[in-house]
Amino acid sequence: MKKILFSVAALALVASCSKNEVSEPIGAKQNPIGFSTLNSNATRTANEGESNYTVYAQYSDASLMTSFPGAWYIEDHELTSGDVAVGLNSYYWPVESLDFYAFAPSSVVETAVSPELAAPNKKGTLKIDYTVPVGAGEDFTVATPVTKTYSEKEGSDNGNGVPLKFNHMLSKLVISAAIKSEIHDAYTLVPAIEGTPITVEFTSLVNKGTVDVTSGTPLLTDFGMNPDVALTYSTETTVVTAKNETTSVPYYIMPHEDTNTGCIVKIKGLAIKRNEAGSIAKPLTLEHTFIHPVTEDNKPLTFKANTQYNIVFTVKAGEIDFNSSVVAWDKPTITVPL
Repeated sequence: MKKILFSVAALALVASCSKNEVSEPIGAKQNPIGFSTLNSNATRTANEGESNYTVYAQYSDASLMTSFPGAWYIEDHELTSGDVAVGLNSYYWPVESLDFYAFAPSSVVETAVSPELAAPNKKGTLKIDYTVPVGAGEDFTVATPVTKTYSEKEGSDNGNGVPLKFNHMLSKLVISAAIKSEIHDAYTLVPAIEGTPITVEFTSLVNKGTVDVTSGTPLLTDFGMNPDVALTYSTETTVVTAKNETTSVPYYIMPHEDTNTGCIVKIKGLAIKRNEAGSIAKPLTLEHTFIHPVTEDNKPLTFKANTQYNIVFTVKAGEIDFNSSVVAWDKPTITVPL
């Protein structure tokens, strides 16, 4: 069993067998299997945290499971985003084609994990019951399965890297406050109480979901609440005086559907002060609830997976504007062997 680390996710699978059980390759060539990584915002790492990732593989042909029931060709194999295997395990290409699956970070907690094939002639499944960890600071990604893959032919320029394209399973929020440009030089953002931190809070409605890593298009479903983990995330921030804005706080949250209840974003402990002698700082109330609006006002009704939302409180003299914009976190990607 791999050492349990810090995240709060669980893998739920059918049947049982011992971990790290790998079948003998069918007519294996002495040709090692390598991997290349690219995530959906076009960086050559498994996720934005440059986390280690975990790979599974099985024979593409389910009929082979009659000869090798219950076995994964590669099981629970951890690699770094720099493509160097963790540990001394090596795997070689068989003659038969393989299907590859992967997720990041590898540190998701594994509970009662036994990735076994359900029965002869039936391929295995791999599901993750994922909970957003405390602080919502983890980018959780799952690779699009790479199926029916053979060893690269001799003389190929592409090497033997299996191209793993990781997709963000969560929504990314980037939250900040800023002085409006027309009063930028007349006012300054300051802590409401000197020495007391400014905090950015986000209250979610769900923090749990399930993804089938072996699905053709892995997506989180079956959303819900994990009572063991708080649904309000809080992070300290500071004012960047030169820009007259707060440092942006990112959160990776569970995708949300339309709701009349609403998620809440707050910035607490912030004040505005006129740039003149004797001026007294005026505390700001910065809070917005995302609800289904009566009329279309361009505010997001949902938080979608693989999408970034820039959320900005723009402070004027005497009023506050709330703005949100959707940014294409998922950029066009290409497969680049390392």
